Amino acid sequence: MKSKLIIAASIATLLTGCASTGTGGGSSDQLNSKNAATLETQKDVYIAQFAVTFVTKDSASSKSTSPMIRNRSASEYAKSILSARLTGVPESTFQKIADEAYKDFVADLTAKGFNVKPVSDLQKLKPWQDLEALPLPYTPSGLSGFLSKPSLEEITYSAKPLSVFMVPDQVNQVKPMPYAFAELAEAAGAPVFAVNYNVHFAYFDTDTDYEVNYFKDVPASGGPSTTLSASVTLGQGIQVTPGSAAQFLVDLGGTFSDNGFVSLKEPIVVGGAYGRNEDTTSDGQKAANALSSAVGFFTGGSTKTTEISVVATPEYYEYGALKAIDAANNRIVDGLSTN
Repeated sequence: MKSKLIIAASIATLLTGCASTGTGGGSSDQLNSKNAATLETQKDVYIAQFAVTFVTKDSASSKSTSPMIRNRSASEYAKSILSARLTGVPESTFQKIADEAYKDFVADLTAKGFNVKPVSDLQKLKPWQDLEALPLPYTPSGLSGFLSKPSLEEITYSAKPLSVFMVPDQVNQVKPMPYAFAELAEAAGAPVFAVNYNVHFAYFDTDTDYEVNYFKDVPASGGPSTTLSASVTLGQGIQVTPGSAAQFLVDLGGTFSDNGFVSLKEPIVVGGAYGRNEDTTSDGQKAANALSSAVGFFTGGSTKTTEISVVATPEYYEYGALKAIDAANNRIVDGLSTN
C-alpha cells in the first residue's frame, strides 16, 4: 500500500508578535567593539557622517520536506514565501528621523564627556576634498545592489548638515571608511566618526514542520502518511539591526592602528503595530499559487507566495524608529566610553 502525501503551504501575517526590546547598556553580549580604549584620552571628536538606512522591502521563506527515509531527494515539500513592503512613510519623515537621531547621538556623546566639534572645521582641511559624496537620498544600485539580497530594498538618508560617503553593502558587516577619513583624522588631530544605522520595519519568523498520523498509518505496509506545512509570520516591530555601528578613525592604519568601532551584536526592537497590514498579492501571483498547488498534488511540491503591504501611520512609525535608534545610541555610546 503506497502512502499518501498531502502538501499544504500556509502563511500567516500578524500585527503583533513577541520580540526582545532594548533600552541601552553596553555589555559585551550586546556589542562588538575594537579599540574603544583609544577614545579614553581623546575627548575632542568629529562626526563626518551619520547615515540611517531604512529597509522598505524584504522577504522571508520557509520550507518543509518529507521526513520519509525513502525520499532522499526531498522532492516532496511545502514552501511558503512572504514578501513585505513598507508604505505610507513620506521622505520628510525619513529625513526627520535621521536628523533627530543625529542630535540624540551628539547629546549622548556630550553626556559622556566628549566634545563634538563642528564638521565645518573638517571641511577646511585638504583631505576633505578627496571625499566624494553620494547623491541623497541614496538607493543602492549597480554592483552594490547586485551584492545585496535581491529581495531587499532600502534607502539611505544623511543627517543634516552631513553627507554620506559610503554605505555598507551588507547589514551585519562593518566596512572600512574611505582612506581620506583617516587622513582627515590625522590632519585634524582628533578622531573622526562615521555612523551607519540600519532600520528595519518588521521582523520575520519562520516555521516548518510535518505531521504524521501514526495511529492510522504506521501498521500499513507503505509507512505513515505525512502532511507538510510551512509558514512565515510578519511582526510589526521597528528595529535597528545588528551591524549598525559607530566607526572612529584616528590614524592611517597598519598593524598597530588605533582605529576602531562599536557595533550592535543584537537587534534593538520596538514592538507594536504602527499601521495596518494589507494583503496585496497580485492576481498573477494568486494564479501562480493555484497552479503550484494543483501541480503539487502530482509532483509532491507546492509553493505559496503572499505579498503584504505594511501601511504605516507616519507619526507612529517615526515614534517607533526614534525609540529604537535612541536605544541604539545609548548602547553604542556606552560602548565607546567606560566613564
